Amino acid sequence: MNRNFLPTAILAGLLLVACSSVGPQGATKTVAFIPGYQPKGGATTVTPQGYTASTQPIVVTLGETDATHMFIDMSQTFAGAGPVTFIVTNAGKQTHELVALATDTMAAEFPIVSFDGEPNRIDEDTAGVTNLGETGDLAPGQTTSLTIDMASGHYALVCNLQGHYAMGMHQDFWVTPKGSTPVAVSVGETDPTHMFIDLAQSYAPQGKVSFIVTNDGANVHELVALATDTMAAEFPIVSFDGEPNRIDEDAAGVTNVGETGDAPMTPGTSLMFTIDMASGHYALVCNLQGHYAMGMHQDFWVTGALV
Repeated sequence: MNRNFLPTAILAGLLLVACSSVGPQGATKTVAFIPGYQPKGGATTVTPQGYTASTQPIVVTLGETDATHMFIDMSQTFAGAGPVTFIVTNAGKQTHELVALATDTMAAEFPIVSFDGEPNRIDEDTAGVTNLGETGDLAPGQTTSLTIDMASGHYALVCNLQGHYAMGMHQDFWVTPKGSTPVAVSVGETDPTHMFIDLAQSYAPQGKVSFIVTNDGANVHELVALATDTMAAEFPIVSFDGEPNRIDEDAAGVTNVGETGDAPMTPGTSLMFTIDMASGHYALVCNLQGHYAMGMHQDFWVTGALV
């Protein structure tokens, strides 16, 4: 990295952030987005995104936790646009499969109907859904690879054997635009008076940055990216858009460069938005009434281009 991108003190701070915990107790879904996540008690290794090659395969494990619950675990839930390889292992005691569906529907929100003459499955042929590839049936202990050329957008990875989807075999998967740095974000609450924004990393190289945001809380939330020299925790709480207990996104020296959307995110939903970010400092906030005051603010740094 070019030493002239940021002062030494800031770079040291970024390294400290990269080594710190990514979430408070209770943010149980946050870890699913962190590269290197090992399910069921394994060690967690955080690999900074955007600073290293992102061509490594996605490791997928299929199986059951008990008689009525099944799982799809992934080493990470995003990849860059282009060929994506999934290394899939059936670690369970039953037959499983992995099916990749291009769709705007969240992975957990498909209606359970009949498909191919069998009940208790989801419809892979419904409008707005395209089956891009699948492993076929995997016997217990079997491993295979599946490579798919994936455009940027949202995908649902499922096991659609009879009854398996209903028992939990579904995961959202995001493909970022080519050359974009993915940053996973979890938003939510720790208790009635404290809320959080957790980042898999708090920095990226200048250029396109894709924020993959999941609402892991019980309330509606949003994520707003503000270009500003003001530290994220130092905004005065005023009125904004006629509502008290918010920060002023239109204040001098503040520019809203992107956000999750006009409507707040409901609990359990995910989305991705991509911003072309110049080097400098940004404040990531939730500016719904009262949420900033309860802790929903994080500093984010964009460094100079890689050489």
